[in-house]
Amino acid sequence: MVYDIIGRREQGKTTLMYYMGSKVAQRLTFDPRGIIAKGQRVRDAGELHDLCDAMLDGQCAEVTFTPRGNLQTGFIAYAAEVRRWIEEAPDRPAAFLVDEANKDFIDTDIDSFQWAMRCCSREVHHIMLTAHRPSDITTRVRALTDHWCVFAVRQEHDLAVLKERMSAEVVALVQKLEPRQFVWWNDAKGTFELKTDAASWHVPIRAPRMVELPGDTGIAGLDDLPKSARIDTTRLF
Repeated sequence: MVYDIIGRREQGKTTLMYYMGSKVAQRLTFDPRGIIAKGQRVRDAGELHDLCDAMLDGQCAEVTFTPRGNLQTGFIAYAAEVRRWIEEAPDRPAAFLVDEANKDFIDTDIDSFQWAMRCCSREVHHIMLTAHRPSDITTRVRALTDHWCVFAVRQEHDLAVLKERMSAEVVALVQKLEPRQFVWWNDAKGTFELKTDAASWHVPIRAPRMVELPGDTGIAGLDDLPKSARIDTTRLF
């Protein structure tokens, strides 16, 4: 499944993405801002490859990649690992989280990532992207999106993007949302749900301050989340 999570700053889009990803046994996160204090953090492509080997061997549950230097170079390395996972472990559930997938920030249309979105097993691999505005997500990614989680949207240009895919009722609703409320749109079924209880999905994700984090933060898997955040269901929300 491919999920787009859209929201302005401080609305909770990254937190929501992590909450959803935490329903899946193993996670690989592209975290360019370095704000997700979960999993084994790596900064270099070589380290990323080695820890992805460890994930594939079942030695760790979660890797968070905050690349040094050029972000696009880092994303190319990340996308290569996503594709490798899908090729080598086609039946093993995993979540691939991409924070700040702004098309002016990183190019998500590169071949390896497009291959991953098209060739992943829909019920096994979950690809999630956050962006501030729906227009920040490329047309090619939007065409492959199965689910949208949309916080408040009010600008005409952004609403025009939503009108291409969603019902008029949803487009009207997202203009009236309060902070930390969002609409879940199922693109395959053409259905939606309004989510107003942020307490049901809020889990702490941030480091106390923006500093270099140790490699192992002690977050091993779902058992480290608050019990209220764990739901025995195939749904991610």
